[in-house]
Amino acid sequence: MLRTLKGHVDVMVKRCEDGDMKIGELARRTGVSVRALRYYQEQGLLAPTRDANGYRCFAASDVSRVATIQLLFSTGMRSSCVIEALPCMTGATDDAAPALVKNLLVVRERLVSDIQHRTRSLAVLERVLASAIPDSGPAPVFEGGYDDCIVRTTTPRTALPSK
Repeated sequence: MLRTLKGHVDVMVKRCEDGDMKIGELARRTGVSVRALRYYQEQGLLAPTRDANGYRCFAASDVSRVATIQLLFSTGMRSSCVIEALPCMTGATDDAAPALVKNLLVVRERLVSDIQHRTRSLAVLERVLASAIPDSGPAPVFEGGYDDCIVRTTTPRTALPSK
């Protein structure tokens, strides 16, 4: 049965089944706040059903969906882009819109730049540590960029390359 709650949201009303969970349980299982889960629903990222009392009912599969949503948000993607990308990640479609691909390439480039910057920052930190703790044994040496970051532990701390 379809019904409108509080005059603004059409939802499917049914009884929560075994294995379904209310929003608080989903929040506990995922580590995501109830407020964030409600936001995900408002944005169309989650589509819980409602029981007769109006409580949201989430399926067990929503736990992994929330994890995927969190992962996409951690890249810096906006919710509108996450909505478009979710079907590609879940196998619901093999055909990404050209605008989505363009947005994903921009996100990818930003992540690559961030990883390169953090790799350089880590190398600086290692050199500082090498100066502060000269006899602490070998230190990792980071080479390359985002996808060819190689860690070696054979170089003594005092022999770290300067960049």
